[in-house]
Amino acid sequence: MATTYYLVPAERWAASDLTRPYVAPSLEGEGFIHCTDGEAGIVASANRFYVAEPGPFVVLTVELDRLEAPWRYDDPDRRFPHVYGPIDQAAIVDVRRIRRAPDGRFLAFQA
Repeated sequence: MATTYYLVPAERWAASDLTRPYVAPSLEGEGFIHCTDGEAGIVASANRFYVAEPGPFVVLTVELDRLEAPWRYDDPDRRFPHVYGPIDQAAIVDVRRIRRAPDGRFLAFQA
């Protein structure tokens, strides 16, 4: 199974309806949901784009083969799959908090 990761503010995830597919804000604005392959990759992406956003975040582990929506890699390195629809709850196989340093940096997952 192809596994990828999606970063969500914890408050947004807590407010989502777990009986329905998850719709990220980027789906309406850009037409797809940005994901990142690899745990190190999602930490790097979080630090690149979300350090200035306060508050806790969670990381969804998504099995791409379980999605109803189409997905594809649009980058030549094939590290950032785009999901062209909502993320089905059945495709979310794990949700975990990502730790942050006092300066806002996201920290690597602990084994």
